[in-house]
Amino acid sequence: MVTAEEPGAEGRARHAAGTEVRTVRTRSRRRALLRPPRRTRVEVRRVGALSVLKFSLLFYLCAMLITVLALALIFQVLEAAGVIRTLETDLLGCLFQTGERPTTGACIPYDINGGVLFRWLVLAGLAATVVAALLNTFIAIVYNLISDIVGGVEVTLAERTRD
Repeated sequence: MVTAEEPGAEGRARHAAGTEVRTVRTRSRRRALLRPPRRTRVEVRRVGALSVLKFSLLFYLCAMLITVLALALIFQVLEAAGVIRTLETDLLGCLFQTGERPTTGACIPYDINGGVLFRWLVLAGLAATVVAALLNTFIAIVYNLISDIVGGVEVTLAERTRD
């Protein structure tokens, strides 16, 4: 048992309680905060073509789905407001009338079918997704070939500073 009369008893009591250990930890944290963040330079020499293909397919598929959903929402709002019906009867009916120009004002009604429109839109989006992903993969392969000749892209990595 440690008593207060013994020399150094207070230090031993603090060490037993863990106070001294906390002081050392606090000093090392202060030193870590005061030193500048570490930096290192790395060179990107190769990019995996298969990983680029997978990432590109997923990215462009998500972008296509977001675009189709946004266009479907806009189409529904325009249809509910009656804009699509007005477009069908007034503008498109007169543009796509068979025969001569309408002089009597009698236009053939034209029907905009949203299901067919969005079916073709999704098919075109899927085709564009595949083409863009293949293009990205081709670019990755070309990058790998060029980096073998002239070297890769140099990137500097740095630690984040804690504020």
